[in-house]
Amino acid sequence: MLVYNYLGLSAIDMERRIVLITKRAYSTAVNGIHHIESESIEGLGLVMIYFHPFALAAADGGESLSCSEIANRTLITKGGVTGILDRLEARGVIKLIQSRDDRAA
Repeated sequence: MLVYNYLGLSAIDMERRIVLITKRAYSTAVNGIHHIESESIEGLGLVMIYFHPFALAAADGGESLSCSEIANRTLITKGGVTGILDRLEARGVIKLIQSRDDRAA
């Protein structure tokens, strides 16, 4: 969440001068955004940026990641990540590959 504090700006001015420009800049310059919400009140602008669940985890340019690495990057438990990945593989969205370093097999 981004919070802008400019005392003396009306809600309309906050929306036009700060919030809309911020939303436009983030939506064009940052990848993986699901949606952006905002609220403007007198002297205060709030911008909430929501990312796709694995957008930050997959930002390595196609590099393979372990479940633990994805869990650490997304703050989702390893069990939660495993369940999500299994469902994505079942839909054909991703392909899971056994790591040579994985001793669980």
